[in-house]
Amino acid sequence: MGSTAKNISIGWLIAAIACSSLAVFFATGLHPRWWLMWFMPIPVLLVAARSAGPRVFFVALAAWFLGSLNMWGVLRNVLQVPLVPVLAMTSVHSTFGNLAYSQMNFLPILQLAALTGIWESAFV
Repeated sequence: MGSTAKNISIGWLIAAIACSSLAVFFATGLHPRWWLMWFMPIPVLLVAARSAGPRVFFVALAAWFLGSLNMWGVLRNVLQVPLVPVLAMTSVHSTFGNLAYSQMNFLPILQLAALTGIWESAFV
């Protein structure tokens, strides 16, 4: 652990995971709430400011994994993707999981995507 990193409690790490995963859960899927994706990184960034790299990586990974579980029903029941690709969290539909799709109801980003494609929208 670096000299500038401070120890934060397990409770704060769990709270950061919970907040970020809930934001991902409701910001993605078939009916995304686009504005939640803009707030999703804040708890992870707060952990990053006060903790070492491995903890931050774990918090971000856990939050993303738990938040992505909302797609289980879509992939298995709606799209009927086989179990193995779903468990591997890969998409057989190429750009299906791109974050740009979470912004489809936010007009300025949608207009940007019309000019630049979804790849630019995913990095805004």
